[in-house]
Amino acid sequence: MKNLILFFTMAFFSLSAHAQKFEVTPQGVAPIVIQIDSLTVEQIYTKTKLWVNDAYKNPEEVIAVDEENVRLRLNAYSSAGYTVSAMGSTTVYPYDYTLNIQIKEGRIRLTYTPTDVYWQGSSSKLNLSKWFKSNGDVIKRYSEPKETLEEGMNLLLANLINFLNGESTEDDW
Repeated sequence: MKNLILFFTMAFFSLSAHAQKFEVTPQGVAPIVIQIDSLTVEQIYTKTKLWVNDAYKNPEEVIAVDEENVRLRLNAYSSAGYTVSAMGSTTVYPYDYTLNIQIKEGRIRLTYTPTDVYWQGSSSKLNLSKWFKSNGDVIKRYSEPKETLEEGMNLLLANLINFLNGESTEDDW
């Protein structure tokens, strides 16, 4: 477990060196483009499919669209979710999301869309625009959920980038 935490921490900090991160905005999560100049379209596609098989428990259930060498769309679930702390306790809100991965020569475009949030056995649509004031500033009580949602998305992003760059996600036992 310590190695896994260490890996994700290192992955997050290596991602921090890159300018590209997912960010929650009043319009949702802003898409990002990652340059991968060393790989062809076919290599990016193949490695991305391998990453899906490595990163998800049931990859065949997660892949919603698979257009060879063009795009993958994943419909998945984040049990880690985002957190809200109030009155001395922290609540985790797991959610469903869609990750659309579009592939072109030397680059990928990633669009991450949280969809449904779960709480006490029921679900509802996750409306990120409600986390912001009309001027675009984050409402104070949504600062923590925004931050923890972004952390989770960016850990997933770092994992994908490291995989595409040939860095192992396996524990070096």
